[in-house]
Amino acid sequence: MKKFSKKISGFTLIELIIVMAIFSILLVGAISLIGPVQRIFKTTSNSEKIGSYINTAQQYVEDSLKFSEYLWIYTDLDEAYIEREVENYFDTFYKDIIRFDGKNPEFIEGNIRVMCLENNNGGQITMSEYGFANNSLKTPIGPNDQLPQAFFTRPTTRVENFFKYSLGVNELVKTNDATGERVYSLSNDKNNTQITGTDVTKMNLTLSVLAAQEDTGKIAGTDYSYSTFAIPTQISVASIPLMNINYNSTLTRIKLEPTKTLNDLKAAGHNDWVTSGLARVVSRTDTSTYSYMLLEDAFDPADRVVGATKTDFQDLDKNIYFIYSYVDEITA
Repeated sequence: MKKFSKKISGFTLIELIIVMAIFSILLVGAISLIGPVQRIFKTTSNSEKIGSYINTAQQYVEDSLKFSEYLWIYTDLDEAYIEREVENYFDTFYKDIIRFDGKNPEFIEGNIRVMCLENNNGGQITMSEYGFANNSLKTPIGPNDQLPQAFFTRPTTRVENFFKYSLGVNELVKTNDATGERVYSLSNDKNNTQITGTDVTKMNLTLSVLAAQEDTGKIAGTDYSYSTFAIPTQISVASIPLMNINYNSTLTRIKLEPTKTLNDLKAAGHNDWVTSGLARVVSRTDTSTYSYMLLEDAFDPADRVVGATKTDFQDLDKNIYFIYSYVDEITA
């Protein structure tokens, strides 16, 4: 009987080595592509997050201010004078204002808010509330942080984000620092643009919000210096419509005459207090000069036109303060 043998064939050692070498080259190439792609996705993700943080901060400021009844803005206010400024605000708009509940005349009650954009503290936004009743201010509540800590620190990388706020419309301007590195700055800061009461009006209140991860210091100009920031840097400009300040001009209130008291009103009964000389009607027209003011530092009650002409070269290391109140928080 004839026997048949089965021949077994396969890869030789040299062929296997060649195949493994080819696969190794392909693997190295694939890995080299994965790194840049991951960095692109990471950079895009970080950029989107920072963009959403800017929008949230911007939206918070807009929502807080657009329905304010009156608004005072400070670009260089010493923190020690905040309470005094709130007192000036209260004296200008709410002191000696009365309401009638159907039985007795009473002083109105309400809240005055102070919002601070903390350029010197990473861009946190804080809020304080000063309630008032019985014709005087109460002990303030706050200041309390309004932005979550996640806006400033990313847990995975511990890279710090920070915000800078500037009144008016700004653009990102490219420049080089002393070492030749490319950095960015805000146009108004770099050009030393003077912000005035006519630039940031009640019909055109604009606020620029910048977000960055690295402060690269200041560059000296002719007689000033401006702040610079490294990449990535983003900016957004908000235009804030002041609905009540601009369009609600019909509101009137009753104010005691300087020498009169609530007891005088009570003794007179619910008669016409105005014609009897006990009180007078005040409207937005009477307070329109002071309803919206751009101030550099403390407001001097003896100089009631200071807010119309006050000018300032903004410093991105100084905080911006807003003192304001809402009609619907006033029990009138």
